[in-house]
Amino acid sequence: MFNLIDNVTGLKIDFIFRKARRFSEEEFQRRRESLVQGVPLFIASPADIIVAKLEWEKMGASLRQMEDVTSILKFRSDELDFA
Repeated sequence: MFNLIDNVTGLKIDFIFRKARRFSEEEFQRRRESLVQGVPLFIASPADIIVAKLEWEKMGASLRQMEDVTSILKFRSDELDFA
């Protein structure tokens, strides 16, 4: 994993390599194309980001991960399948 930070805007993009496991392969299939500052990029779905954040939190008990999950639930809930 590595990240790219734009020092002018503060935009941070995390680049995470796909793990060799079934879930990661399925996650890769669910990725979405999006324009970020005019550049086309593939981005994980909000639900998959939540799963990844929960995995990170479990490994390191990071409050930041749970804050991110809360933010995704607040601002992207319309894109999630709660059923």
